[in-house]
Amino acid sequence: MTYILEIYYQGDCIDQKHQNEVGIAPLKGEQIHIDFNNPSYSEEHGNWWIVKKRKHLLFAVPGGAQTLQLFCEPDPKKGA
Repeated sequence: MTYILEIYYQGDCIDQKHQNEVGIAPLKGEQIHIDFNNPSYSEEHGNWWIVKKRKHLLFAVPGGAQTLQLFCEPDPKKGA
C-alpha cells in the first residue's frame, strides 16, 4: 500500500510526501513540524504549522493507496 501525506494552505497543496508505511496522523489542532520540498515555504512561513482540518482518501487501485490531506496554517507563535 502507498501512503500519501498532502499539506494544504489557502486551498493549495503546497507539499506532498509518499511513504510505504503509515505514519503518525496528526489530529485537528495539533502543531506539526514540516520539512518542505520547496524551501520557500519554510523561509516565508516557518516549519511549524497548526492542523485546522484533515481528510482521508482511500483509492481502490492495485496495491491500494491512502491519502491523508492536512489543511494547515502557519503557527503564529513560531513564525519564520
